[in-house]
Amino acid sequence: HPFFDTFIDKTYLNASYQWAIRAAIKNKMTFSDVASAKEFIDLCLRKGFTHQDILSCCLTNSNDPFNYYDFENMEKGKSAEKIPSAFGPYLLSLMNNPSFKDHKGEFKYNEDLIDYVKNNGIYLLNFLLENNVDFPNDKLQLLLYRTDYNQRKSINQQAIASLLKIGGERYEDLVLNLMKTTHFQDSDKFMAYKLLNDNSPNKYTQTLLELTKKLIGDEALSANHTYAKHTSEGTVCEVVGAFLHQYNPAACKQILLKFTKDKSNIPINFFKWIDELYKEESLPYLINGLKHDFKSYGQWTRNQLFELLKKYELSSYKADLLDIALNYSNKQGRKLITKIIADKVNPIIPDASELLVGKTIDLRITGALILSHIEDENVQDLLLETLDNEKNDDTRDVMLETLANVKYGEALNLAEVKKMIDLANKRKKLKTFKEKWIEETQLPKLYWKEDGTELSQEAIRFIFYRMRRAKGINSDLEAKQVFNAIDKERSGSFAKALIRAFIESNANTKFKHFLSLSAFLGNDEVMKDLDNLFKSSIRDKRTKMAEYVVGSLAMIGSDKALRIVEVISRKFANKKRTIAAAALAALQSAAEELNITTDELADRIIPDFGFEGLYKRFDVDGDEYRAFINSDFKLNYFNEDGKMRKSIPKNTNSEIKKELRAIEKEVRTIVKSQSGRLEKYMVEGRQWPVEDWRTFFFENPIMFVYAMKLLWVVLDEKDQILDCFYIDEDAGMYNFEDDEIELGANQKISILHPFYLDEKVQEQWKDKVYEMSLEFIFPILNRPTFKKREEEMELAYSTRFSDQVVQKGPDFTKSFL
Repeated sequence: HPFFDTFIDKTYLNASYQWAIRAAIKNKMTFSDVASAKEFIDLCLRKGFTHQDILSCCLTNSNDPFNYYDFENMEKGKSAEKIPSAFGPYLLSLMNNPSFKDHKGEFKYNEDLIDYVKNNGIYLLNFLLENNVDFPNDKLQLLLYRTDYNQRKSINQQAIASLLKIGGERYEDLVLNLMKTTHFQDSDKFMAYKLLNDNSPNKYTQTLLELTKKLIGDEALSANHTYAKHTSEGTVCEVVGAFLHQYNPAACKQILLKFTKDKSNIPINFFKWIDELYKEESLPYLINGLKHDFKSYGQWTRNQLFELLKKYELSSYKADLLDIALNYSNKQGRKLITKIIADKVNPIIPDASELLVGKTIDLRITGALILSHIEDENVQDLLLETLDNEKNDDTRDVMLETLANVKYGEALNLAEVKKMIDLANKRKKLKTFKEKWIEETQLPKLYWKEDGTELSQEAIRFIFYRMRRAKGINSDLEAKQVFNAIDKERSGSFAKALIRAFIESNANTKFKHFLSLSAFLGNDEVMKDLDNLFKSSIRDKRTKMAEYVVGSLAMIGSDKALRIVEVISRKFANKKRTIAAAALAALQSAAEELNITTDELADRIIPDFGFEGLYKRFDVDGDEYRAFINSDFKLNYFNEDGKMRKSIPKNTNSEIKKELRAIEKEVRTIVKSQSGRLEKYMVEGRQWPVEDWRTFFFENPIMFVYAMKLLWVVLDEKDQILDCFYIDEDAGMYNFEDDEIELGANQKISILHPFYLDEKVQEQWKDKVYEMSLEFIFPILNRPTFKKREEEMELAYSTRFSDQVVQKGPDFTKSFL
């Protein structure tokens, strides 16, 4: 009140305050205190607002302005019930006040009320009917339909249902007159007459039967999709079908069968209703649905149809299903339908084998797809016999995927690789070089690892031919066999030439296979080029390109490359989620090859630089020196007498100097990413088995420094905390009392999160850490924690953070919070 009364005047309101004032009026009016509401209305009127302003605010800012939830009960953990608001009495007082009537004796704000019912729901109509408000019939009829932006009219089912429920026969003529005087689609008419028929059983059955013919019967036109329209009771075809089934079940079966045969774009809910109604007898209807042009269904609808089919044995529908598979042009759809055929039709191998040697590509690829879903040695033999003679690459790739383990479970030797290339040449796949942006004669040479000879022109063409067929950024099964046989020590120039060509193409995604090739044939030098390309892709906002580069970095497979990918997966988790997802997928693939988790992979790729434990030993003029990483993550050195120095000894061999400087540089790069990774592990509560933890943190010179800058907890097999400890520079582990602790083989270690310490213990550790001058790499004991309060335990929300400022930060603070 004070704010409103002092500062707000309608005359001076600007647009930015309008919504706030409207909300204030609406909120004040949706409480039950009528006296307080009247006082508030008087204030609004004094400030220049009109009754029409107040009505408008209440009607347009609330789903149900006539009731509100009892939030006080909700706060006490009770279920909230609706309580009549002050707006209802206020509206009735206006409608009964002679000064608000026009020359016809009608309420002067009727138009506002009609607009509200049409746009915001049924609450107002119910309120008027329940309070016996004498609303003129011509105005009441306006509430029974809506008009869209194209001036098309559709019935308001809720409004008609409310009228008939409360008024019965009194309003029947009103609805009938609306049907006669206003043009509606047949689907709208059906729903209106159904409501009338429900109110007066069987009175309008004949009318409904006539409309049934127009909606799902012989008179329905293929261009008329009103049968797919949604109503409050489901799609129109469901509602019409349910009515017909109730009236004449036998006729309904035949009509619906013809309907599914003749119509496309039938909504999936109709098929689900058919399936629920007819069970196994629904199969002819479902098959009919699949027979329509595949493009008429979205992927989700198609998959839902397949899910319905999968419940049943389908052998008697073999011919229909094969016909559907042969005529589907969509690859994913054909793959799904052939999987169903392979699983649910028996016998199918003889039919699929005959298709495999058919004259057309559709026949052969359908046969190959069916057989690819069947685990059988005879099937594998058949595919192997056919594979090298199949000229269509799509069909052949299906066979290749099926035979991956059989044919390429082990790496081929050079003779076998050359035979594979020769067979491709005989299939006329290597006649020409088809790459743009690359001059074939200018490509650097590649060499076989086994005998050091140069790859032939056909072998080079084979690599490009197969990599163009690689899915996404992944390598091709046959190309990988060639990569395994190539001398990678001599292929760096070839890889760099491909990256140059890709950049010259303006990083055209059509040539993304250049990136894959460069990754497989390159080394850490290529990694730098790819890293630069990634950064430029981010700068130029070419997100998809950045995803491709991430995949290529992972393909290099070196620790350095995988570290870059791991950093990307975290750095872009909130900024560019698709890039982070691509990085995670790449790491997942690398981890799966090693049969470990991505977290374990991230641990493995931290280098130890050839250190023995925490030291790297080297000689200078006959004296032994030990390099180690200090608490600031910099290299320091001990001589034989244990004297420490911060710089590389003067007479150190130039090669060793170069190696040590490279280590210093790499350490700086690694440290940039590790703090964030470890903090993530703390928040997630990652646990290491004791042996893995020792290996990672005690045998790696970088990670040992991190180990000393954290607090740790020991957990038992049931994840109960047994003790909390710190680590000193001599690798000793001590608890709060400075007693050295022993770790059991079955225990687990986790980074301490203060959430698990009570306030007293937390304060004790804070004092101890201060006395020890221990500096953490990120906040641990002082980080804020939030535990559920007792009064919040039964609630679905908390008000503790109301009115707190969220600092400007990453993208997710505006998009998520």
